Amino acid sequence: MLFLAMFLTLTWAAVFGDDSNAEVTPTGLRFIKLNQVSVEREDLFVSKDKVEVSMIFKNNSNKDISTTIAFPIPDNRFSLAPPGETYFEDFSVEVDGHPLKYQTEVRAFAHGRECTKILRDMGISIQHFANFYGDSTKQFSKLSARDKALLINSGIVEDQTGWPQWIVKVKYYWPQTFPANKVVTIKHRYTPRPGFQYLSSSDKAFLRTQACAGEDILTTIDKSHSDKNIGSAIWVSYILKSALNWAEPIKAFHLTIEKPEDAILSTCFEHRFSKTSDNVFEETINNFIPKSDLSIFFIQLDKSDK
Repeated sequence: MLFLAMFLTLTWAAVFGDDSNAEVTPTGLRFIKLNQVSVEREDLFVSKDKVEVSMIFKNNSNKDISTTIAFPIPDNRFSLAPPGETYFEDFSVEVDGHPLKYQTEVRAFAHGRECTKILRDMGISIQHFANFYGDSTKQFSKLSARDKALLINSGIVEDQTGWPQWIVKVKYYWPQTFPANKVVTIKHRYTPRPGFQYLSSSDKAFLRTQACAGEDILTTIDKSHSDKNIGSAIWVSYILKSALNWAEPIKAFHLTIEKPEDAILSTCFEHRFSKTSDNVFEETINNFIPKSDLSIFFIQLDKSDK
C-alpha cells in the first residue's frame, strides 16, 4: 500500500527548451543575450513520444559570430515512472543537415547547494533515477554505512531507501558559428520523458490550474465517469522563453501537437489551435514573443469506469 500511495502522488517530468546563446564559465554554463542573431522561423512538433524542433537563425551583422549554444533541461526531479515507461537518451542535433556532436553538462543540487561532486565521488548516477528501481537507488544500496549516513544527513537522499532528493540540471551544448548575413538551420530530435499522474475526482482542481482544462473537458469527464477514478494525465513540457536570448521576436513560430488517439488535449498556451486532422492540432504565430513556457497535457479517461 505504501508503494501504491506514493506512486499515485509523485510525478516525473523533464523539460526541454529552445536553443539559447550561452557562455562557458568556471561554475557552469550561463545564458546571455545575443541581439545580432534572430530566430527567423521555429517549427516545433510535440507528441507523447517525440519532440522535433527546427530553428532558422540569421546573423544580421557583417561579421561572423562564434558562440556556444545550449539546450536546457531544468529541474529534473526523482519520481516514480508511468507504467511501462523507459527513459531514452536519444537527443540529437543537426546543423544545416549535418549531424553534430555535443557535450552534456549534468549538475545536481540539494536544498540549494550543489552536490555534483559528492555524488560522483561515491559512484552515484546523478540523472538515472527515472523510477523506483533506477540506477541511483541501486548504487546507494551498495555504499558503506558512513557514506549512506553522509547523504542522508545532508538531505541528498531521503532515508535508507536512497530515494534522491536532489534536482538535476542538464544542458546539451556545442560551439556554433553564425556566418555574417547568412542563415543557419538547427534541428533537434528526442524522446521526451512525460510527466504523469493518476487522476480521481479530487484532481479536477489540478486539471483546472495546471492543465487549464475548461468546463467542456470537465463536463465530458463528469458525464462519462463516476466519482472514483477518472484515468490519468501525461504531459510534455517545453521551454519557449529561452528563445528570448536571441533578438526578439521569433518572426514565424509554427506549433504542431499530435495527441494519442483516445486522449483529450489540454494546454495553457495562450493561442488557439486549428484541428487539422483527428489527432493533430496546429498554430502559426508571426512575430512571436513567448510570455510563458509550454506544457501540453494528454488526459486519458479510464475506459473501465464508463
